[in-house]
Amino acid sequence: MAKRYKNGAFDYFNICIMILISFIMLYPFWYVLIVSLNDNSVMSYIKLSFLPKAVTFKNYEVIFTTHAIVNGFVISILRTVVGTTLAILANAALAFGLSNKTLMGRKYFLVLLTIPMFFGGGLIPSYMLWKALHLTNTFLLYFVPGIIAPFTVIVMKTYFSSTIPASIQESAKVEGANEIYIFLRLVLPMSTPMLAAFALFAAVGQWNDWATAEFFIKNRALHPLATVLRRLIFQQELVQNMSAMQQGQQGMLKPGKRDIIQAESVKMAAIMVTVLPIIMIYPFLQKYFIHGMMIGSIKE
Repeated sequence: MAKRYKNGAFDYFNICIMILISFIMLYPFWYVLIVSLNDNSVMSYIKLSFLPKAVTFKNYEVIFTTHAIVNGFVISILRTVVGTTLAILANAALAFGLSNKTLMGRKYFLVLLTIPMFFGGGLIPSYMLWKALHLTNTFLLYFVPGIIAPFTVIVMKTYFSSTIPASIQESAKVEGANEIYIFLRLVLPMSTPMLAAFALFAAVGQWNDWATAEFFIKNRALHPLATVLRRLIFQQELVQNMSAMQQGQQGMLKPGKRDIIQAESVKMAAIMVTVLPIIMIYPFLQKYFIHGMMIGSIKE
């Protein structure tokens, strides 16, 4: 009885701790959603809230009133879909080739693949290379330079070598199948959990990337949503700061608290617009993602 009581008390203690940790992690996101849905006049006196006091979508109307937002949303979707698809196919194809132990120069290619994991050329050499290849200010810049991820290739190679039986490939070759057929019709369908896990990583990276367009693409028609929202928030802060400086120089009162709250509400709406599409993908890939966490745990 004493042992059962101690185990029960320990379980209740763990449950309480996990609930507290979950609340601490989830409440900031919930607060961002509340601020983005609240009316600006109400937010001026709300310090801590768990439910919206005056629901409004005006903050989201501010976000979607410009053509740049819609265009950035389309660019983000295109680069995420195209970039993720090409990255998965390219990395999986390279990993499948390296998983063949009879490949000539296999160890040499593995060494070349490992070096970029620890050393990088830097920002300026990368820009010079991309400019020489005529990739700057083009849509190809979003996925061509980083289409091969060394870590992804190494993990995929380990998965192919340790999970997919070699007898299946040998049987397919006996039946007359070539390497391309084996890769597309046998290897990829048997590697769905791994592909889904890395597809999620690649999609999140493509969707959240704002620096590539900010630094290397001058054509704003090719800027994704993350870059457009960052520029709008920065411009709004700049205008607000300049207005405060002008009013201070003229001896007038500084911007009121309501103006500051309005800027914060628009920022929160911009954050929600950027984050929600990725969050909506997670439930569909959750079972594959959990299984994919064990990828690479078996040593070749």
